[in-house]
This record gives sequence, C-alpha cells and structure tokens, in this order.
Amino acid sequence: MVFAPSLDSPIAVRDEVLGVLIFHTTWPYAYSPDELAYLTSFADQAAIAIQHAQLYEALEARARRFDTMTRPQPTHLRLARYGRRTA
Repeated sequence: MVFAPSLDSPIAVRDEVLGVLIFHTTWPYAYSPDELAYLTSFADQAAIAIQHAQLYEALEARARRFDTMTRPQPTHLRLARYGRRTA
C-alpha cells in the first residue's frame, strides 16, 4: 500500500513523457494495489488518447499539404514555373 495525500502517475508513450496525472485527496490516503493499478491504467489510456490526437493532427496537416500540392493551378502559373513567358 502507498500512504500519501497525492499520487502522481506519468502520462508516457514509449520513453516520451507527455505529462503527469496527479490524483489528490485532502488527507493522506492508503492506496491499495488495485487502486494503484487502476490509476496507472487511467494514465496509460490518457497517454494513448493524447498520442492518437497528435498523430491525427499530423495526418491532417499532411493531407492539407498534399491537397495544396495537387490542386490544379492556372495555366499562367504553370508556364511561369517552367521558365516560359506568357503574354
């Protein structure tokens, strides 16, 4: 058992710490092994959710860049890119 007024659990994915989840009580509390496992599991799930949000954000940014690169351009811009002048 852990006897403390607060319990800190790292929010980590692999070796990268994304944050810390702090559980706090107003008085010292004896956390049981089951409670410790539950709180650790909660922090692990938070880490996975944060990582998925970061991956989704990166994927969205790549999709926007790809869309910009593949969008048809007006003819005068395409010709200027290849060094040809347009009248």
